[in-house]
Amino acid sequence: MTIDDHQLRTHARILARAYAELEQAKHATGQVRDQRTMRPGGRLGPQTPGHDKPVELCIELETRLYDFVCDSKRYIQPERMLPKSWRPMLNWIIFNAYPIADLEVAEDLDTELAYQIHRINRLLYPAAPRTDRPEPWQPARQVVTLCAAHGHRVTTAQLRQLAHRGTIDTRPAGNRNLYRPSQVLAHLKGTPNA
Repeated sequence: MTIDDHQLRTHARILARAYAELEQAKHATGQVRDQRTMRPGGRLGPQTPGHDKPVELCIELETRLYDFVCDSKRYIQPERMLPKSWRPMLNWIIFNAYPIADLEVAEDLDTELAYQIHRINRLLYPAAPRTDRPEPWQPARQVVTLCAAHGHRVTTAQLRQLAHRGTIDTRPAGNRNLYRPSQVLAHLKGTPNA
């Protein structure tokens, strides 16, 4: 399959925009912490600036892109030195898309550009969790822990009593019962079940 130079330029431009958004995500400010947190070493103090995942992804993808660009560069401009930074590499690909399209490595480079676009978009715009799955049934201990996290005190005996009265649904699993946490929380909050 031959790669069109227009397709190569398009993927390089899209990837340049994705890298620019990734750069913004590295330094984006999140929620303001109202309490002091521990650093990974166990010492109090501020955390390192930036966000780990965008920084690590940028380093990984720039290294991969550098390898592909070096493969292409040795056939076109072997004397040219490029820094291991996404902006000059992508500008070089855009400028030299026509001669790159004739090389054997053009298809691999185009595949790599599409892969990097996918990886960056997956980090910046994660897919929404699936809502079509039914709520999982949980054992009583997990339901009690979840209720405690929401500020409600309930015991396993109270869960059994609610199930016996028919207030909440239950499903037997061996020698224990499973409950739907949303039903228990709805009952404790006084809201009707859906």
